[in-house]
Amino acid sequence: MSSAWVIGLVAALAVAAQLGAAVLNGAILALVAFAVWNHSSIRAPKPLLIASTLLFVISLAHALVGHDPISAWGYATQMRQVLVLLIVGALSSQLNDKHRRLVLYIALGGAALSVLYSFYQVLSKTTGPLLALHPDALKWPSRNYRASGEWLTFSINGLRGTGMVHHVLSFAHVSCMLSLAALSQAIFGAPRKASWWTLAAVALTGVLLSGARAALVGWLVGVALLVSLRWFRDRRWRRAILVVSLLGVGGGFLGVATSEPLRQRIGSFEARQLIWSQGWKAATETFPRGLGFGAYPAYAERIYPDLPGLAPKVRAWAHNVWLSLFAEAPLVVPALLVFLGVILLRAERMLGQPQTAVWGAMVLSSLLAWVAIGLFHDSHFQREYFPFVLWLWGLGLSARWSEA
Repeated sequence: MSSAWVIGLVAALAVAAQLGAAVLNGAILALVAFAVWNHSSIRAPKPLLIASTLLFVISLAHALVGHDPISAWGYATQMRQVLVLLIVGALSSQLNDKHRRLVLYIALGGAALSVLYSFYQVLSKTTGPLLALHPDALKWPSRNYRASGEWLTFSINGLRGTGMVHHVLSFAHVSCMLSLAALSQAIFGAPRKASWWTLAAVALTGVLLSGARAALVGWLVGVALLVSLRWFRDRRWRRAILVVSLLGVGGGFLGVATSEPLRQRIGSFEARQLIWSQGWKAATETFPRGLGFGAYPAYAERIYPDLPGLAPKVRAWAHNVWLSLFAEAPLVVPALLVFLGVILLRAERMLGQPQTAVWGAMVLSSLLAWVAIGLFHDSHFQREYFPFVLWLWGLGLSARWSEA
């Protein structure tokens, strides 16, 4: 298997995630075809393979037996994206650390171009020439709709950049993950630290240009975890830090959600509370079958117009990964927890070895950030972001891929 082909195809997927779903799907198909062609060299750790298979099978079963009929097979089979993690991990395990870092450099180069593109958008007050690739995108860069007194707001000319992907959230969330990936390299002692610090700052600029607050929160908790893991070397301390970090993210979310002053300062909670209340109602009314995996958008289109306060809202998702899954497919919740748990345990073991610590830290920080972002968004259904984060985890875990 040629290293050049692996580097090119794996890096192409990361860049494609910053260009749009159509380009990304093409990159995924190319990667799958290459994996099939080289199937004799493709292996996956048994625990990860079992967890991935269960996640897909259970989600598909819920789509078939759910309360609502399947509205779109693309949504119903969304968990097929876990294949990205398995293939990227298997292929990248053939690479050495220098090659893996080259893949990251290429991905971060795409982030730098997206940031420049977003600066062009907000400074020129134009959509940008790549809108032609995204017929379903907003016609203009997103307006900054927040009040000046709210926290975590940023805009130029009252506009927010969308990146080359022409989607604020995909741009923000992918930029967040890439910044954490670069910081992992810088903090855990990879060569050429200055370049990693610079690229981390560039990707963070993308988060700021997007004005997406959940992405910034995800970045902050990811950075805090990286610093803590670097500072405390003892394995027992590191495990305690991971547990406290996960509990802290969940506790912080509950604290904000139940505090009126904090909700007002952060903003956007009034709409989300209405959506969350309706999502909880849907979950309790359809348990244990659920609406059906991927059925929430169709449910919202049918129900929201007749509900006061929800009619003008975006009729798409529940704005929370766990609530969305509980409403659509309750059994997917434990399956996803097992899947994430397998990834977390493998990454945690990597911290104990100097040659793999940087990659374990990258996976753990991005996983915590994904959990934090998922408390405010349906991250498992974002077309570019979800495959990208699976790509990032596969790349990181590949440094110790062959071990059970």
